[in-house]
Amino acid sequence: MEVVAKGVGAVREYMDKRLQAEEERRKSAAVAAESPKASSPIAWLSRSVSSLSTWVSDVTGPEKAAEDDKFLEQEL
Repeated sequence: MEVVAKGVGAVREYMDKRLQAEEERRKSAAVAAESPKASSPIAWLSRSVSSLSTWVSDVTGPEKAAEDDKFLEQEL
């Protein structure tokens, strides 16, 4: 309420501060994502499992997707 009572200038100042804080949060998140040493073991495991599942789906090929489609398209 204080910001609104002070007018448009105060609103702009508030939004600028908020934008700067958001940009800093994004930068720190990007740095943490790039550095495997800085991330937690859970995050490392999650990325590894995701990469492995992508690799497995690439290796198994489209045959598995065709089987899934048959199952999903069956009449009930």
